[in-house]
Amino acid sequence: MKTKNLRIVSVVLLLLFGFLLFATGCSSPRNNDDKQRKIIIVPDTVFASPSDSMEWVVNHVILPVGKRMQIYERLCWHFKGNDPQKAIHFGKSGLDLLKIEVVDSLKILLNYNLASVYIDICVFDSAKIHLEEALQHAKKIEDENREASVYLSYGRLYSKMNNDSTAIEYYEKVIRLAEKVGNYLTLSNVLANIAIKHHNNGNDEQAEKYLLRAYETYQTKVDNKDNRVLAHIYFIFSDIYLVQKRYEEALENAQKSLEYAQLGKSKYCETEALLELAQIHSVYTHQYNKALELAFKALPIIEELGNNFSKKRCLHIIGDIYYHRNDFSNSKIYYVQSLDLTSPDDLEGRKLALRSIMKSLIKLKETDAAIDVFTSLDSLGIALNNINIQNTLSELQVRYETEKKEQEIEHQQQIIARQNMKRMLLTGGIALSGVILILLWFLLRLRIRHNRTLIDRNNILTEMNATKDKFFSIISHDLRNPAIMQRDALQLLIKNVRLWDVDTVTDYYHELLKSAEGQVELLYNLLNWAQIQTGRMTFSPNPFAFSMLIPDITLLRKMAENKGVEFDLKIPYDAIVTADSNILSAIIRNLLTNAIKFTEKGGTVSLEITACGDVARGDVAHNVATISPIGKYTITVTDTGIGMNEEQLKYLFQLDSPYHSKGTADEQGSGLGLIVCKELLEKHESVLHVESEKGKGSRFWFEI
Repeated sequence: MKTKNLRIVSVVLLLLFGFLLFATGCSSPRNNDDKQRKIIIVPDTVFASPSDSMEWVVNHVILPVGKRMQIYERLCWHFKGNDPQKAIHFGKSGLDLLKIEVVDSLKILLNYNLASVYIDICVFDSAKIHLEEALQHAKKIEDENREASVYLSYGRLYSKMNNDSTAIEYYEKVIRLAEKVGNYLTLSNVLANIAIKHHNNGNDEQAEKYLLRAYETYQTKVDNKDNRVLAHIYFIFSDIYLVQKRYEEALENAQKSLEYAQLGKSKYCETEALLELAQIHSVYTHQYNKALELAFKALPIIEELGNNFSKKRCLHIIGDIYYHRNDFSNSKIYYVQSLDLTSPDDLEGRKLALRSIMKSLIKLKETDAAIDVFTSLDSLGIALNNINIQNTLSELQVRYETEKKEQEIEHQQQIIARQNMKRMLLTGGIALSGVILILLWFLLRLRIRHNRTLIDRNNILTEMNATKDKFFSIISHDLRNPAIMQRDALQLLIKNVRLWDVDTVTDYYHELLKSAEGQVELLYNLLNWAQIQTGRMTFSPNPFAFSMLIPDITLLRKMAENKGVEFDLKIPYDAIVTADSNILSAIIRNLLTNAIKFTEKGGTVSLEITACGDVARGDVAHNVATISPIGKYTITVTDTGIGMNEEQLKYLFQLDSPYHSKGTADEQGSGLGLIVCKELLEKHESVLHVESEKGKGSRFWFEI
């Protein structure tokens, strides 16, 4: 019942697979014509394996070229270890289709699989051709994984050709590429193959090290396990232990190799394991019948594979078993069959077979035949020696040519190195020159900048010296002279106080008061200017109303009335401005004092405060403007005094100005007041503007 259900499931799966392939084929542009459509008839059979179903599909179903090539490649890969002829057939069929539609990846795989088959059956020339094709296309598409696999097959090829040095060269290429791309399956294979080479050369210690590394790499780093690889590794372990006469370990590993070969369905690996077990039972357990059973079980599989090399080895092992069982007649028969399969070019193989035949003949006491074989062995030894000599000479020739080429390469490299050194020195010299030029340019810039700094400092020092000179001039002249005059006047007053009348004494006192007021004003300006220059003046802007200016304005109005100057005011006393009240009072006081000083009797001095922009509203009435209480204002001081020309305006705010004028009533002036006003306004981030015309008056204004 179970078998019947399995058959039903297999048939259903096959029908589904065939239907999908048919749908794919029908969707191809080549099969749109209804005349080309075919009805697929699936035979009522159960396929033994996926390869059987794929084989049936390619033989009975119309497929697109690309799909058919893929199936041919899989069939070639599947049969390469079991049925070499079928593998070759499907591989060549796939290559024929590649002439219609080129697919580089499939071309690599088909050539690689065919080369593997030809290596197994010892058709080395064909293997080389396909490996060259595979390598060329792997490099073309820069597929380092497949390139490593091709090099691995090259190593196997030269290993079977007994060219160990070339084989190892290819294996080393595989190791570099496999480690680079992380292809640990290929790395495991190549390490196992290197182990075989060391084993064949009698270096079993190195062989075991490489084999352990291969096993560890495979078990820890390969994700998709392949039982055939494990079968191969365990076979090599067994062969090493057999040579070392570690029979228990050899037997254990040979049995594991057989198990994994059967799990991996690799007939080639299975035959290797069977022959290994046969040898172990022959030399260790002495179970000759079991050994023969195992060897004869391997023989038909080898014949099916068509591998003459393996068949020759199998026949020789059977001969060894009969020899150990003292059945010398049968041992001779199988040794002779092994000799017949040995290629005439394989002198070592023929030598081994003849020596084994001679041993059997001696045991059979067939002296004449044994002598004939010995003669053949002797001539074969001479031929082998000649070949060895030729090989040695060839190797020496190759080594000489190689060394010569290496010397030429080394000479060329030295020339190139010298040229590179010259280029490097030239480049370094140019670079160093560039660095020196940049450094010189940088130093020049620093020098220029330093000179400019010195010039700026010199200008500042010159200006400071001029300021200092002016300051001392003010102290020595503008303060000293009035003080001396006041002293002389007071002395004169003391002498004549009883002689002069009251009116004369009163006028004298008025003149002294006027001189004292000028000195007080000058002292205020000097103190303010000194504080500004030394940075010790406090600046504390706060909101305050213009009504706070009333005391100063009242005094200045009285000063103007005493001189006979009309004093006009337009001030919004309730308006509020943000400023330092002391500084702002000093600025307005200085500007009004200057205006009164340089305005003649009968002239007019006005102070007007108006809102900036659209802040002002209403009309001016009774000398009071109605303005919004908070905002930005323009403060203007205008007079109808003597005015200034353009040259005077140019030096107006400089301490070293050559122009100094007395007031219209001979009031003293130092020119320091306007400079103080200008610098105090700068603390409010404002600018003092001036307009003046000689004989018509002046106008000073600023915004705050």
